[in-house]
Amino acid sequence: MSDDFIGDVTGERSDGDRKVILVADDSHLVRSIVVQSLRSEFDVLQAENGRQVLDILQTRTVDLLILDLAMPVMDGRETLKLLRKSGNGTPVIVLTGEVRTSVIGEVLMEGVEDYVLKPVTPAEIRRKVRVVLKLETEEIDRPESDILLVDPVPVV
Repeated sequence: MSDDFIGDVTGERSDGDRKVILVADDSHLVRSIVVQSLRSEFDVLQAENGRQVLDILQTRTVDLLILDLAMPVMDGRETLKLLRKSGNGTPVIVLTGEVRTSVIGEVLMEGVEDYVLKPVTPAEIRRKVRVVLKLETEEIDRPESDILLVDPVPVV
């Protein structure tokens, strides 16, 4: 566990109305970018892997989890499965480089609010977070289901 763990709130808590976001990514650089993007508006917790996510969520309630899929110790897919199996319905935005449709489909079936591919701009992350937390609405009308998974490679 690194010294920047994580579990500590980053940002300044001005009042009890600030939403709390947990950012889970094994890349210190990615976590730093996401934290810097959000800290002026939200309280931000950090985790390097899924085990730390589960540990934090045993003692804290968060309003949103931003979750990478490829992490050591416990990856995001397993973390999400365990959260949902335990009845934890915390909203999740997956932020990952994973593009395999089989993985995307599996993650969507576990219940996530958004699936965002890296790289992403700080402005886009802020917008996605604000939409999921219902602090702003998307400007376009979206159909009820807007994801079509097509995998041209047969299962080997």
